[in-house]
Amino acid sequence: MQFYYSARTDDGQTRSGSLDAPTRLAALKSLADQGWHVDYVGPQPLRAGRERVEVPSAQRQRILPVLLVLRPWPGHMSNFYHQLGQLLSAGITAHEAAAALSQRAPSPVLRQVMGELAPELAAGGSFAEGLARYPQLFPPEDAGLLRAAERSGDWPGICSELEDWYSRIHKGLIWLILARTYYTFVIVLSVLIPFFPKIIDPAFGLHWYVHFMLTRLLPVLVSLFALWLGSRIFWSLPHNRPLRDRLILYVPVARTFEMRAAGLRFFRALGSLLHAGVDPGEGLTLAADATGNVVLAAAVRGAGEAVRHGARIEDISAGLPFLTFNQRSTLATAFQAGRLDEGLRHLADDAREQTAGKLQQNRFLTIGAIGLVVTILGVIAVVIGWLNVYSAMAARAGISDIWQELQGK
Repeated sequence: MQFYYSARTDDGQTRSGSLDAPTRLAALKSLADQGWHVDYVGPQPLRAGRERVEVPSAQRQRILPVLLVLRPWPGHMSNFYHQLGQLLSAGITAHEAAAALSQRAPSPVLRQVMGELAPELAAGGSFAEGLARYPQLFPPEDAGLLRAAERSGDWPGICSELEDWYSRIHKGLIWLILARTYYTFVIVLSVLIPFFPKIIDPAFGLHWYVHFMLTRLLPVLVSLFALWLGSRIFWSLPHNRPLRDRLILYVPVARTFEMRAAGLRFFRALGSLLHAGVDPGEGLTLAADATGNVVLAAAVRGAGEAVRHGARIEDISAGLPFLTFNQRSTLATAFQAGRLDEGLRHLADDAREQTAGKLQQNRFLTIGAIGLVVTILGVIAVVIGWLNVYSAMAARAGISDIWQELQGK
C-alpha cells in the first residue's frame, strides 16, 4: 500500500514523498528509523499550505489562571509522559499524539493544552516548542529535555525519565499534604485558643470574644492566607522564574538539590543528543536548558561555545558548578576514551540515585523545620491560653487582685 509523507531531518530540512508499506504504522516506523521527525503520513498527498510554521514570539508563553494557585498534580504529569512516550515511540506523529491526548490526558488542563496544540502541530509546528509555551505545566527543565528529545528522536527515553521524576515526587506528596493540613490546623488553633478563656470572665464574656474574633483574630487568619496565596501566585508566574533560580542557589539545602537535579537532566539530555550524532559543542548548548536554572544554563552554553572553539571537555567541565569532582572526572574520561554513551549513562544513573536521596532528605527537612516553628507557636499559644484560663477563673471567683499580685502586676 502506498503512503505519502512529510518529515523533517535533524538539520531542519523538509523531506516529502511516498513509500510502500503494509500498514500506516509500518510506514511511520520506517521513517522514524531514518531519524526523521514525521509530520504527516497518509494515503492522500499532503494538502498545499501545510508547511512547517513558527510560533510568533508574542505567543510563546501562555498563562493559565487556574495554575496560578493550583499546581499540576505530579501523578497526572507522570501519566501524561507515560502516554506521550508510548505514542511517539510507536511512530505516531506529533499532531496525532496531541489529538489523542486531548481526549485521554489525565487532567482537564492537559486535555485543553493538547487540544490547542493539535492544529498547530498538524501544520508542522514543533511539539517541544509548543509545550514550552505553557511553562506552568512544562517548566524550563521539562522544556529543555523535550527539546533534546525532539532533536535526538529519543522520545521514549526522555519521556520515561520525566515519568520517573514526577512519579518520585508524587509518592512523597501525601506526606507533605498531611503535614500541611496538620500545621494549618495547629496555626488556626494557635490564633483562636489563647483568648477563648475570656468567655468565662465576667468583664468580657462571649460577646467580647465574638467581637474580638471578628475584628482581630479573623483578619490575622485572612492576612496569613492572603500572604500565602500571594507568594504562591508570585512564584508561579513564569516571569519570576529567573529570580527564583538565582535565589535558590543561596539556600544551602535547596542549592544542593538544585545542583543534583540539574546534573541528572543535563546528563540525560546530553546522552540522547550525542547518541543521535549531534556535535559535542552543539549538544552542550542544547542540553543547557535541561538544567532548569538560568545561571547553570548560562554556564553550560558558555562551555558549549568553548568546545566549538576547540576547548577540551576536561578543561571546561570545571566551569560547570553543578558537577561534582567525581562527575567531572568521569565525564572527561568518557570523552577521552570515546565511550560517551557508557559514561553518560553511568553518570545519569548515579545522579538519579543522588537526586532521589536529596529529594527525600529535603522533604523530611522541610517538614521538620516547619514543624519546629509551628510547635513553638503552639506552645506559646498554650501558655497564653492557660494564663488566660487562670485569669478568667480568678475574675469569676472575685480574686482578680490576688491573681494580679501573684503575676507581679
